[in-house]
Amino acid sequence: MSILYRQATPKDIAELTRLRWEFSPEEYQQAQSFPDFYREFGVFLEFAFSSSNWIIWVAESEEKLISTAFLQKIRRTPRPSKMIRYWGNITNVYTMPEYRGKGIGTALMKGIMEAAKNDGIESLILWPAEGVTEFYERLGFSSDREVMEIKLK
Repeated sequence: MSILYRQATPKDIAELTRLRWEFSPEEYQQAQSFPDFYREFGVFLEFAFSSSNWIIWVAESEEKLISTAFLQKIRRTPRPSKMIRYWGNITNVYTMPEYRGKGIGTALMKGIMEAAKNDGIESLILWPAEGVTEFYERLGFSSDREVMEIKLK
């Protein structure tokens, strides 16, 4: 199985929406129809792709997206000692169930962490889904109850 890791583009909107829908708990899916969600998530993705504050990484196999990770770059309040500083929020990390346990999520997260570091982001935070704390700890994130962080320096 050949896996391509890359940054998402606007051409990926349909596939990103499909993965986000699959990733969402069933009770969320019942709150609205897929066409309504598709429109709303599409608006968000168009904004994200036009902004320099979002990086979306994907893993692709046979022209189908199988894993995603979103990074929101957030500018910190300037300090006299350092005027421009950033931190990042990792969200929407998802790998399709049949592709889990093959290192795909790990490779995707390492790619987005390297991209964040190269973009001047000093630290990352995320709110892990239930049962996946150990996955992030293996990547170097430390746990402080609900929020996890990794220093990229």
